[in-house]
Amino acid sequence: MPYTRTVLEVASNEPERVALTDGVRSITYGDLSSSSGAHKAVVDSLLGQISVEALSGITFADEIGDIPVISISLTHVLDSAELVAVLAGYRTVTSVLDPLWPIEHRVRSIVRSGAQIVVTDDESLGHALVEGSWPGVIIGLDEYRARLDRVSETEKREQPPTVRDDEEPFLLIFTSGTTDLPKGFLRTRKSWRYNVRVSERWLRAKPAELTFAPGPLAYSLTLYALVEVLGTGGSIMLQSRFDPIDAARLLVEKPVTRLVAVPAVLPALAQAAKRDDVQFTRLTDAVIGGANLSLALRTSFEEVAPDATVLSYYGAAEIGFIAWSTEGDGALLEPFDGLSLSVRDENGAELPEGELGQLFVRVGSQGDRYISTTGGALITGADGWATVNDRARLVGGKLLLEGRAGDIAVTGGHKVSLVQIERTLEGVPGCERCCVVTQPHRLLGEILVAVIEATPGQPSPEKARVNARLGELLPPQFVPHRYYLADDFPRTVGGKIRRVEVRAELEAGSYTRL
Repeated sequence: MPYTRTVLEVASNEPERVALTDGVRSITYGDLSSSSGAHKAVVDSLLGQISVEALSGITFADEIGDIPVISISLTHVLDSAELVAVLAGYRTVTSVLDPLWPIEHRVRSIVRSGAQIVVTDDESLGHALVEGSWPGVIIGLDEYRARLDRVSETEKREQPPTVRDDEEPFLLIFTSGTTDLPKGFLRTRKSWRYNVRVSERWLRAKPAELTFAPGPLAYSLTLYALVEVLGTGGSIMLQSRFDPIDAARLLVEKPVTRLVAVPAVLPALAQAAKRDDVQFTRLTDAVIGGANLSLALRTSFEEVAPDATVLSYYGAAEIGFIAWSTEGDGALLEPFDGLSLSVRDENGAELPEGELGQLFVRVGSQGDRYISTTGGALITGADGWATVNDRARLVGGKLLLEGRAGDIAVTGGHKVSLVQIERTLEGVPGCERCCVVTQPHRLLGEILVAVIEATPGQPSPEKARVNARLGELLPPQFVPHRYYLADDFPRTVGGKIRRVEVRAELEAGSYTRL
């Protein structure tokens, strides 16, 4: 069902149903519907401030055309979520930028998106845009809200939100805010309407149920959780920055039945629950995206959420949902219905079952390309198959994901999946948080190095015991040559370990050898 139609129907039939909350402040469906016209009036007035001369200084992406782009960089996730929710009913494209991203990356993302309006509570971002002679309108959150209060009742009623056309873009997402040049891609309403149907059928998104999605809205998993919940008439509780103690308290005190999170959230929640001797007894579903979920993490979380079904899935923000698992270590994933998979070699030839290659997907939610102002590289080729350059194998009709190209190493002539080693290592006690990298070697080309994140208050794992266990579970060429201990890992905003930075820290001598 179209997102805006659902919001309007719930607002009409049950206006007091909570749409958005952070556990303290709540915004109802009635609030979203009744305030939409005021938001549109404020946006129109801000667009009216931009002169023709200033517009000529904005670089518009070909794929967006003349649709107004509004960039949002706000401290509190509820403020960002409200703007995304109300503007979705109009001919606008919104882009959420994490306030913790470096200033230069946020500025670069704004410029490359063709944004005309930036809503922020970060004065340093505003100063950087002014110093860079960016020609759009910068408005602080307080001033934005003051303008909302000045909109008349007549103006509010003049432009009600409407169900928009399938092919119209409404969200602009950036792949990265902390490394390399960020690449932007568009999500059309059709593509995420397709995804909402997947969520209804497989991921237990239901009307009137409370979903908890901790983490910044700039992360595509959290942003999609917002869309799927509002698209199905549910309620979503958001947390600006994941805090395990606060998150565990919310799961105990609030009627949360569904969790949407990245794998790194699970061990932190489990540890917080065990520390306070509590369980998440209301939770019936935990939907975990972003990576394969190890058996150790799954089991640990199931101990504190005994009635929850833990479903891990693999997908790409540029493509959509691809495959899922509810058992074991999540290594073999079941493809979602309605898509086709192909694994190919570097020349584009289809590989036989079991062979490692580049994964291609055909599904109704896939995007076309990254926007022209960020390079315009294709996501979907002329043959209709899409890829984000992940490596995988097809085994018995299931998908075995091996990571990105940089997650494959060659040591002693053997091609080795670093992700596969990590999945196995995570099942060894004391090694639940780990990262495998390579170091150059004169004879072997590269050798494998496992870096293990220390657990506060727990003894370090013994190298001999870890090595022996991996020797039982993996081929000899997959067993790391060296082991190191790290206090903590560099991570993305979504909690993924940054392998490249771990390797740099290792070379800098930041870790302790076991």
